[in-house]
Amino acid sequence: MRHLYKQNIVLSATAILASIYLLVSCFQADENLVFVGRIDGRLTQLLSDAPSTFRLEINSGGGFTVDALEAAKVALAKEMEVTVRGRCLSACSEFILPAGDKIVFIDSPLIGFHWSPLMDRNQFELAKEADHYCAFTAAGAQERLYDTQGINKEFWREAEKRLVTTHYRLIDTLSDCPDKSRGFLNRLWLPTSEQLREKMGLVFEGKVCADDHDSCVARIDQIWDSGDRIVVGDTVHVVQ
Repeated sequence: MRHLYKQNIVLSATAILASIYLLVSCFQADENLVFVGRIDGRLTQLLSDAPSTFRLEINSGGGFTVDALEAAKVALAKEMEVTVRGRCLSACSEFILPAGDKIVFIDSPLIGFHWSPLMDRNQFELAKEADHYCAFTAAGAQERLYDTQGINKEFWREAEKRLVTTHYRLIDTLSDCPDKSRGFLNRLWLPTSEQLREKMGLVFEGKVCADDHDSCVARIDQIWDSGDRIVVGDTVHVVQ
């Protein structure tokens, strides 16, 4: 199902480096809603205040799970169009993209995945931990979003397979949101267009960075630290 409102989400130019993840800029430009930086409550506010004729432009390396899920609810209710130019990683790709009524990729953006609430919940279940942690609430919300939009709820397994979990343990089991120690051999997975369509079930126009391996790794080397391991399609690239 694709719902009630027309909009667009655009992500930053690739030349903007990883530091932009922490910076936040949100404003209205004509009929565009522009959001740059870490996803927080300001994105939800921006979307909530917008008239139905506006587009959303976003450039984000991710952000806070709860805020991203809230923003996704608004995007879903308003049938937002999502246009990505630059990058959409982590909470942006896990929650904001699937909420889009229409998704257009411009200039082969970086679309990347790593941890997700569904992955977290599975780790809790494997460890036979309690079932009331906040990860279960977030995982349930993510499942409902994916069900509504026809996205594969098992897609996290594809990400986990490529990230390669090295360790996972809870640090404070008495808390409803315990701190976790988790590690992956690879920092991020950038799927190809084919992988996004076939394994995630994402419907979109355009191409992504991972479709052209050589040009993509050149862009990656400008953003991440030397030694970071980024999976491009199914190939591990070690940042130079």
